[in-house]
Amino acid sequence: MVTILNDHNNFLFKILVVDIDPYTLQILKQKLLFPNYQILVVSNGPEAIVSFKNEQPDLIILDLMLPTLDGYKVCTELRKKSKIPILILTSLNELSDHILGFKIGVNDYILKPFIPKKLETRVHSLLYRSHKISKTSFRHSSSFFSFGNFKLNIINRSIIKNGTQIQLTKIEYNLLLFLIQNVEQIVTREIVFDAVWGYVPQRYNNLRLIDVYIFRLRVKLEEYLNPPYFIRTVRGIGYILQKE
Repeated sequence: MVTILNDHNNFLFKILVVDIDPYTLQILKQKLLFPNYQILVVSNGPEAIVSFKNEQPDLIILDLMLPTLDGYKVCTELRKKSKIPILILTSLNELSDHILGFKIGVNDYILKPFIPKKLETRVHSLLYRSHKISKTSFRHSSSFFSFGNFKLNIINRSIIKNGTQIQLTKIEYNLLLFLIQNVEQIVTREIVFDAVWGYVPQRYNNLRLIDVYIFRLRVKLEEYLNPPYFIRTVRGIGYILQKE
């Protein structure tokens, strides 16, 4: 039986959780119920395989210690059909468990008991790495991305605004391209940092560097800064690039 933790209609990603641990399910309910996500829960291996087929989720959070059919076997079956991101959430901490998991196609491991923020960040990163190309909704050709009054030239890393060329630094360009690739999707600071800088800093204060570069982009792109129109702040979460 599939349990839906948040039954709303405006989700972008569907996450299938395969776990029977009440603490885990409570944390997921508290931490992953963003508007972008619908959380589906099943409690054993056979239900996981059936739900995967019926629901077509975008990511699976999978415990290894499951009744009837363990997580290893579930992962093996899923890998015969799909490259869906699989995040293992388990209390098994032997090196052999990790090695076996990665051999059969696991994308990431988190140990129980876990830090909720760490799980949240890993889920975000796996989803957006997996879907940032296929989920894009902007018009493009081989050399240009068009958006509103802007045209981004991916060859010379410049942007044309109302016929006038605006020069971007390397980081500004990569940041803008990532926002365009995820247009009208909320992205957290952790996701942006991982995509643009290549890692997620351990200290929250280091994430404030993103705010500096967001401001620089706004100065170059926005007609008005208070409030900005295209690059919006989502308080407590991150940013969203709006279409015109």
